[in-house]
Amino acid sequence: MNEAPSELLIFRVDCRIYCAAVSDVRRIGPTRSGGEATVACSPLGQPCTRRRGIVVDCGDAGERTLVVDEVLGVRRVPAADLRPVPAFAAACLHAGTVAGFAMLGDEPTVLVDLRALVGGTDT
Repeated sequence: MNEAPSELLIFRVDCRIYCAAVSDVRRIGPTRSGGEATVACSPLGQPCTRRRGIVVDCGDAGERTLVVDEVLGVRRVPAADLRPVPAFAAACLHAGTVAGFAMLGDEPTVLVDLRALVGGTDT
């Protein structure tokens, strides 16, 4: 992880909980079937209800929306509760989409790099 995020967006895809740096999020809104590029199925899985969209600025690729089931909120996380991906696991993970893990209570939660996740796929 390059920089430890202090605020994390917590969200759900299918029955799993994930988090991402709030600084990577442009906005959150309902999913739309319009001109913006959406990622409805990703390495995180396929959302069941597809209620919300997390909009990410992907630079030259424009805005892309990760479709999720639910946004659960924002949590401030101390740097001590963030863990990098172990080196042996990093080689096995999909295109650097996992930035590390955040300890939310007693549970390690996958910390997703939203730009890497939505940057190259239209669905």
